[in-house]
Amino acid sequence: MNENLHSLLPEGNQKIRLRTLSEYVKINRIPRGLRVHLRPTLFAEDKDFCLRWEAIINKCSLDLMLATMERLQKELPAIKQQIASQELEMRNSFPPEIVAEGTEKLTDHVQKFRSEVEARKRSKFQRDAGDYSTGNVYRWNRPSHDGMGGNKRSLGTRGGHRAHPPRGYSPTRPRSDSNSTTSSFLSGSQATDAASEGEGAQGENTEEKKRGRSGTYRRRR
Repeated sequence: MNENLHSLLPEGNQKIRLRTLSEYVKINRIPRGLRVHLRPTLFAEDKDFCLRWEAIINKCSLDLMLATMERLQKELPAIKQQIASQELEMRNSFPPEIVAEGTEKLTDHVQKFRSEVEARKRSKFQRDAGDYSTGNVYRWNRPSHDGMGGNKRSLGTRGGHRAHPPRGYSPTRPRSDSNSTTSSFLSGSQATDAASEGEGAQGENTEEKKRGRSGTYRRRR
């Protein structure tokens, strides 16, 4: 019973991670933990150079997010197979009433675990949405921060309005898990900004897209 529980928890956790990253990619946002914090030490007063710098590190983060999603997708089938094998072993080792009781307890425990993880992810998602709405995505370009070259402006905003994602970026998203829906557990006022972020397209198969184009992204020229 306990072995089966330990298998169910990683599966649920990996699915939530995949769904979370998919939601971030869909609206062109980067979680704090995956942002590249390299700052321009030269030409920090050059707006065009800094915008290009930010576009490059954004692309790096998005590439890493897509790579992580692909790896998670490869891992899920093995976890499911392990769970199925342990369930079969459990049914062959215990009476049906014991199996039913144990399954009910496992289901309740997994549901509680999933709810707790989703709540943490939702809180971080809303926190990250605040970074984008205030232009505080990177520390080096916050309005209150004196960077190299006296750069005090925020590249996250232009003229007091939220900046759109770098032009020419169309992230290719791995297919979401079959159990996930278009109504994300992250949904809320922040998640409904997808249209304004310029990302209305549905996810496509990563491998199919890679065969049709030379790279996941086209570098901004």
